[in-house]
Amino acid sequence: MTPFDILTGLFEAVLWYFFLWFGLDSIKKERNPWFAAAVLLALGYAAFVACPWVRDTQAWKNLAQ
Repeated sequence: MTPFDILTGLFEAVLWYFFLWFGLDSIKKERNPWFAAAVLLALGYAAFVACPWVRDTQAWKNLAQ
């Protein structure tokens, strides 16, 4: 693994932490469910894209072609 993979892996872990924190905090504070769903969707998608294993797959590399 390269240092870039390690950094993006750490960034992914931070994104998943905020995903869980925001989801649990939304239940506690009773936020607008549409807003909470949009934020959770964005955080989940960003964490998925930041994952080094996902970016190393052949399917991901074929997206650029």
